[in-house]
Parts: sequence; structure tokens; C-alpha cells
Amino acid sequence: MPNWVGQQLGNYCLLRLLGKGGFGQVYLGEHIYLKTHVAVKLLREDINGTQTEAFRLAFLDEARKIAALKHPHILRVFEFSMDKFTPYLVMDYAAHGTLLERHPPGSKLSVARVISYIQPIAQALSYAHTTQLVHRDVKPANVLLDELDTILLSDFGVATIAHNTASMQTIANMGTASYMAPEQLQGHPVTASDQYALAVMVFEWLCGELPYQGDPISVGIQHLTTPVPSLRQLNRELSPAVEAVVQKAMAKDAKLRFASVLDFVYALEQANQAEPQTRNSASNSVFPPAVFPPAHTKSFVEPAPLTLAFDNPFSFALSNTADSIPALSLIDDSRGLTYALLANQEPLLNNSIANNSSVNKTRHVYANGMTLLTYGSASGKVYSVVWSPDGTRVASAGNDTAIRIWDVASGETLHTLSHGSAVYTVAWSPDGTRVASGGNDAIVRIWDVTTGQVLYNLQSHLVSVNAVVWSPDGRFIASASDDQSVLVWEAVSGKLVDHYEGHDKWVNAVTWSPDGKLLASAAGDQTVQVWEATSGKLVCRYKGHNSDVHAVAWSPDGKLLASASGDQTVRIWEATSGKLVRRYEGHSASVNAVTWSPDGKLLASASYDQTVQVWSATAGRALLTYQAHQTPVFAVAWSSEGSQIASASYDVHIWQVS
Repeated sequence: MPNWVGQQLGNYCLLRLLGKGGFGQVYLGEHIYLKTHVAVKLLREDINGTQTEAFRLAFLDEARKIAALKHPHILRVFEFSMDKFTPYLVMDYAAHGTLLERHPPGSKLSVARVISYIQPIAQALSYAHTTQLVHRDVKPANVLLDELDTILLSDFGVATIAHNTASMQTIANMGTASYMAPEQLQGHPVTASDQYALAVMVFEWLCGELPYQGDPISVGIQHLTTPVPSLRQLNRELSPAVEAVVQKAMAKDAKLRFASVLDFVYALEQANQAEPQTRNSASNSVFPPAVFPPAHTKSFVEPAPLTLAFDNPFSFALSNTADSIPALSLIDDSRGLTYALLANQEPLLNNSIANNSSVNKTRHVYANGMTLLTYGSASGKVYSVVWSPDGTRVASAGNDTAIRIWDVASGETLHTLSHGSAVYTVAWSPDGTRVASGGNDAIVRIWDVTTGQVLYNLQSHLVSVNAVVWSPDGRFIASASDDQSVLVWEAVSGKLVDHYEGHDKWVNAVTWSPDGKLLASAAGDQTVQVWEATSGKLVCRYKGHNSDVHAVAWSPDGKLLASASGDQTVRIWEATSGKLVRRYEGHSASVNAVTWSPDGKLLASASYDQTVQVWSATAGRALLTYQAHQTPVFAVAWSSEGSQIASASYDVHIWQVS
């Protein structure tokens, strides 16, 4: 292609060449009036006079599809146009280059670093897949970094235009054969083809080399016919679990891969968190391996006090503190169930007893932390679980697109509401007559609980809705989204009344203060921001976490906030000043959710480490660890009367706290 430096395309002057590849050249461009910088990609395409009009129409058709893509991790495309016979795209300028430049061929990365890269890529791909768009050219050179090192997936436009432009198809195939799925090489790309390409990137980063070597034609044949090489032979430090996940995502048959690109990333996260000796080993087993019930089945365990005599040597500890909370000590009985020993209410002069067979006292042991009911979801992860205000029902929702409302006493399903996409959040209205849901389709839906009908849809978010919450008086709904905003709506009319855009990354959670005057939102920018619900004025910004903040919860008295993060901590801090009060570090993996007990004395937090931990808000120490889930716990909710907790993983457990 000719050198375009110094020339003008539309309103942009091309300053210097940034890079080139099979599709064309990329230049740094400057707007001739605004002096802002962009990236201008000129496509390598030779169009003669008879082809020009047909190509222009096809080009514009693809341009409309690409222009509709709005996601925090997709590089924005501002303009598609043609200069005589040369098509070009005008895009955001990513100042920090590509992941290929940051990690040249031969680089070997940790599993954790790889996951940090592919999480946002997978989110972008998942969003595109909901629009029936397949990228077709996922590779490190097409993953860009802006000045904040935000991951941005690029070249959606190039891939789709190439797919529909005969003269570019050979170039596309030859240029990216190293990452192409078998079915794409055969001319039949599907959404799982992008998963395959992402898995090849993971393979390359984990061992420092691509799975197949040689010229493009040879590599293509290997993708079609040769089994995936062993990652562990190339990197002995990798676990069998990590290797198995990558192998599945690179299955030759697209139907044998993970159900979605997000499921692939989630499986890799889990494989990385797994240890050689899991909780199922004899040395640290608390619960035997769980057998999850099929859809819509329930299992019950009757909680019954039992008496345990301390005749055999074993270790336990009792403590008497200033807290009004009885001290607990977890003990395994012969059936593998966990019980909590409650200290006597009288002061203890000697607060510890260890391996003392001369002590033959008898105490009552209560079934704290015992599972009372297990409710199986239809399929996939359950992202949200909430109690009705009167405590008689629970609503749960997740990856299977359904919201299920069920009776706590019987476990019977009362309603199954179809949201239409993966549901990330569900919330009850204060009067218990309605629920709000939000999910991957960017729509907030309001449902009548009695009839199961949708009352109205709220559709001002651009991408997925991660949280919805009702104001304490039921008049308003706040919703948080990957589009970096929080919107406030009238609950009766659905009218948009306010928006907050103080975060510069996706917003994971939002919550109202008990008096309804303030909102707190938590985001991927590692902050929690407290702001006035009516004016949007910032009151406080908490910056204590060093990873995504996944959840935030207001104490019942409105004075404190608890925030949970990917940095494996929960932090309690003053809601209006941001002063740190306490830090809880009991989890061994990312913390997904946190909730206060109704009396404000305890907190429960849920984590990727497969546990829910109940701990003292004043002392910051764990009182009980619930370990019945065998997969990550995504959500946790306290019943209104405070004696039970609902926790969600791939199913929902209701269990006794006290």
C-alpha cells in the first residue's frame, strides 16, 4: 500500500504510521479542527469501477452493525468511509499499543495475569455475540490498551467486512491462521470460534509458544486435524485443571467447547484457584462432596440440637469478648457436618481448653450453619438471591435467563419469570408486590409478583445491567451498568429522573442508604462512591481497595458501608468520610458479595473460595464458615429476622445462622 503520511482523509490528517498487517495500515490521525488524535485504519482493498457501488453498499451495511457496538472493552469506531477506492475506519487512539507489543512472541505469563487480560476480552465478545456478531479475528494484535491500560478489543469492523469481501478473505485467513478455529477455516464461523481463538491466546501466553507451528497452510491443517499439544509438557508449573480447561475450549468440534466464552473464562478462574489438596481431602474436610439436585428439586435437613460429650481428645477454643455475640467453634461430627459450639453466657476464667481429656463437661451443640434447604436452579450460575420483605419467599436468578420465586417453607416454585437473557440482579420492592431484574440485555424489567407479568421495561442503559435496588420508600429504582453509569427511575412510571456517571469503569453494585437520601456505587475502577440521590453530588469516594469492587452494603444505622473486592478483602468504613474502620481478610479468593445482619452486629461475605463467612462487625473475626457449596458463591442475603442466610452458587442454599 502507498505511504499516506501527511495526506488528509476526511477531516483527519495522517501524522505517522502506527502499524500494518494483512488487512491494511493504521495511522495516527489528527482532526484538522479539533486537534484530537484518532487511529485511522486503511483497508487493503482493490475495488474497480464496477465493484465500487456493490462494495459501498456492503461496507455501509457492516458499518451500521459495528456502529451499534457500545461496550467499555470494545474500541470505539467513529467513522467508516471511502477515499475513491480505499475504504478506511476512524477509531479511538489506544496510546499504550497492543498486547502483542506488550508481550511479544515467546513471552510467558502467569495464569492470573492471563485471566486479567481475557476477562474483559470475553465480556466484549459475549456482548457482541448477543447481537449475533462473530469477531473472527481474535488475537493479541487486536487487543489494545489505552492510556489507563484499559483492555479494548478492536477490529470488529475489519473482521466482518473481510468476511463479506471476497478479495480480502484469503488475506484474512492467511494472516490469522494461528488463531483460527477449524470450522472458521472451513468457512463456517460461529460464536464458539471466538472462544477457540481466545483459548489459543491463553495457550500461547501460558507456555510462550503457539500450539501449532509452520507456514499458514500447514498451521491451518494442524488446527483441523492435529490434537492440541499438552500445555503441561511445555510449562510444568501448570495444573492439570488449567490444561483441561484450555483443551476443552480448543476442542475441534465447536459443540464440545464451553457453552459461552464467559463460561470458558470462569472455568479457567476456577481451575487456577483449585489447590492440589481441596476441601474434600481427609485432612480438611468439612462437608463431603455435594450431590446437587436436579432442576426444581429440594432437599431438607432437620436442624436438631444434640449433645456432645468431650470424652475424646480434640482441640477447640472458646473466647469471652466485649462483643455480645456468643463465641463459636466449628466441630466436625462423625457424619462430616459442621456444628458450632456456643460458649456459656457466664464469664469464662479460662478461655481455652485444648486436648484435655480430664475435662468431661457436657455442652449443647446447636446446628449453626446447617443447610435447611437446597434449591436447584435450571442450569448455570445463580448470580443473585434476595428475600422477600416478609421473609416467606426468595427470588433467585442467573445464567439460565429465569427469575424463580419460591416459597421458603416448602421449597415450591411459585413463579418462573423469563427475563430473556442472563440475569445478573434481582430485587424486591419494599412492599413485596414487585421485583426488578437486570441482566445481559441491558434492560431493567419490573414484574408483578402476583401475576408474573412484566409491568414495564426500562431501556436507557447501553450494555449489561449488574445491579438494581429499590429506594427504601419504594418510589425509585437505581440500576448500575457496564456502561459506567447508575440511573435512577420512578418506580411507578418508569420515568428516568437522574443519572450518575462518576465512575470511569463498569459499575458492579449500587445501594441506597437506609434514609433514602444517598446512594453508594461500586465499580471496576476500584472505588466506592457515595452521592446524593437527588442531585448526583459526590459526598465521598473510597479508594482503599486495589482491585475491582464487586459489592457494597449499607449498615442498618446508615453510618457505615461494607465493600467487597477482588483483592480478597471486605472493608468497613464511614459512609460520609471514607475513614477505614475495619478490614476483614478471612477469604482466600475474590469476594463477590457482602451483607449486614438486620441488627448490624454481623456481616456475611461470599467468595470464589466457595465459602460464606459470618463475622463480627466490631471485632472483624470469623465466627462461622459455611462450606456446603462446592463451587464459587456469587450472592448472599440475610433473612429479615436474622436467623437464616440464603447463598447462591450453582444452586441456592438456605441455612441456619443461629
